[in-house]
Amino acid sequence: MRWSHSLRNRLLFSITSVMIIGMLITATISYNYSKNAIRDAVGHNMTNTIQTCQKQIDSWVNDIETDLNSLTRNSLISLVLQNQAQPDKTNALLEKIKTDYPFYENLVILNNQGLVVAGSNPNVVGKLKLADRSYFREAMAGHASLSKPVASRDTGEPIFVVAVPIKNDQQAEGVLFAAVALSGFSKYFIDPLKIGEEGYAFVTDADGILIAHPDKKRILKVNTRDYQIGKEMMKSENMNQIVSYMLNGEEKILTFNIDPKTGWTVGVTASPEDIYASAYQVRNINIASTCVLALVVALVLFLLVAPIVSALNKGVTLAEAVQQGDTSLRIDVQRSDELGKLSKALNEMAESLGQRAEIIGKVAAGDLRVRVPLLSDRDTLGLAMEKMLANLDHALIETTIVSKQVAAGSNQISSAAQSLSQGGTESAASLEEITATVTQLSSQSNSNAEKAMRAKDLTSSAQNYAEQGHTQMEEMVQAMDKIQTSSQGISKIIKAIDEIAFQTNLLALNAAVEAARAGQHGKGFAVVAEEVRNLAARSAKAAQETADLIEGAVSLTASGAETAEHTSKELINIVTEISNVSGLVAEIAMASEEQANGIAQINVGLNQIDQATQQNMAMAEESAASAEELSSQSAQLQDTLKKFQLSEDGSLQIPEDRLLLQ
Repeated sequence: MRWSHSLRNRLLFSITSVMIIGMLITATISYNYSKNAIRDAVGHNMTNTIQTCQKQIDSWVNDIETDLNSLTRNSLISLVLQNQAQPDKTNALLEKIKTDYPFYENLVILNNQGLVVAGSNPNVVGKLKLADRSYFREAMAGHASLSKPVASRDTGEPIFVVAVPIKNDQQAEGVLFAAVALSGFSKYFIDPLKIGEEGYAFVTDADGILIAHPDKKRILKVNTRDYQIGKEMMKSENMNQIVSYMLNGEEKILTFNIDPKTGWTVGVTASPEDIYASAYQVRNINIASTCVLALVVALVLFLLVAPIVSALNKGVTLAEAVQQGDTSLRIDVQRSDELGKLSKALNEMAESLGQRAEIIGKVAAGDLRVRVPLLSDRDTLGLAMEKMLANLDHALIETTIVSKQVAAGSNQISSAAQSLSQGGTESAASLEEITATVTQLSSQSNSNAEKAMRAKDLTSSAQNYAEQGHTQMEEMVQAMDKIQTSSQGISKIIKAIDEIAFQTNLLALNAAVEAARAGQHGKGFAVVAEEVRNLAARSAKAAQETADLIEGAVSLTASGAETAEHTSKELINIVTEISNVSGLVAEIAMASEEQANGIAQINVGLNQIDQATQQNMAMAEESAASAEELSSQSAQLQDTLKKFQLSEDGSLQIPEDRLLLQ
């Protein structure tokens, strides 16, 4: 059977759903409250159990230290350390203590060198030295010390060492230590602890190794830090908190604390399924009772809702008929309650709507003189219809007046549009002539701008050539100066050669005089002196001629340098004038370019004006056509308005008190 979205089904579903949801919420709250209460109680119990275990461990260790400290005051022990007595009696004493207290696995006395001097096991006396053990060093420093738990060599069970100093005048002269078995303490204080059916307590050393656990096979063989439980116990913020973890795919909870004296971690773990069993039972009972109660409530609601839904269906049928425009249908429900009143109101509503439909029919026929009877001061439909008739009557009267005014105005618009179209045609012709002139002027301006730019380029080239000539002329003047300077230097050298020739001539004369005095022996030397004299004369003559030529070259060089300097000055003037001309030509070119751009912009503006003029002409023609069409439509509107029967001069008015109600 398909689900029907009827009121009955929705009521049944809604109420039943609310009830079920409410009961489920209540059951959930109850379950969570029970679960939290159990969790808090179990957590408090687990915390108390850990604290109790810690106190027992501390008390047990303190008792052992107290016993050992008391034993250190025995005279036999002092005598053994001072080598004043045989160790047999001391060994017997220690062996008796071990027998009386079975948790002592071994008792040993060490001298200040760490050598065993007495013990409950005589076999190690004088043979075993423990000076390297940390508990021996701490005890010799005057402090009681505990060792890390280890497996006993004799039994394989976990043991730890308690060492106390043996003092003489506050000075440690030896150490008494006891190897204490953990199995006895675990048996009486750890193993009996149970949390629910599966929860238990355990103890690990500072490295996470199990030293007390219900499963004895795990002791000293399992490191809890290899599992999630050990990782959670390494977090200090989890201490004394209930922590969840997974073990072999099952959820577990854990509470732990670290004993400050021994450094051991005492933990208690339990299974949520075990401790929350009673909460699960309460949850299941609540779910079952919710289902039963929901069925009972659904049956009662069905019996109550069925007749109400039947009456409502009849009302729905009437409302649907009215919604489709049929106001002739009536319903017959003989009830004195709210459903009966609803049926009567629906019948009266259909009757009133039928009367309003008749009025609207008359309005549709064109009679706006009808009146709308109001059912009450809050009859919004009647008030709206009355206002509609008044506004429609007033609007149609004003429309009649306006249509006549529109007809007259449309004729005037048509005449003005035709005149505007004719003037636009004349403006367009004038704009075409102006555009052609401006286009020609723009072409000439562009040509002038191009020529000005070419002139600018030529003047720039001429200026470059003049500057190069000026540079070369300056270089030539500098070269002439260098030549003049060199000529003067050569002139000085020629003078020096002339002076040398003159001196050589004098020497040759002196040599000839001396050769004449020598007589026959000086003839050969006289011939040489004559030749030297002739050479000196020729050198003097050549030097004089060279000097004359150089003086002439110097004179010509000076004249050429003066001419080059004048030429350089003239070239400077030419470069300056060309620069001025180049600047003027550049300004002319720039002005020509700006003029060409301005004329181009004018040309664009004229084109835009031309386009606007063309658009205005087109719009004027369209306006004339629209005005003629408007005039024709105004005539048709007047013919249409004549079909309505209107009040005279808009006399149909709404009383002021009804306007206030609206």
